[in-house]
Amino acid sequence: PMLLGMEHSIQVARMTASASDLVNMAGLAASTAFALEQARKELSHNGEEDE
Repeated sequence: PMLLGMEHSIQVARMTASASDLVNMAGLAASTAFALEQARKELSHNGEEDE
């Protein structure tokens, strides 16, 4: 599961998660972080153009 609505998303792994599950969660976390950073950059660039 993912916890949203915080400054950063949080993935929660079960104690019984396999290595494959953990790798998948790490990939999801990296992808989400990259997408959020790109969105923040786009928003900041759009704000500068409006001035």
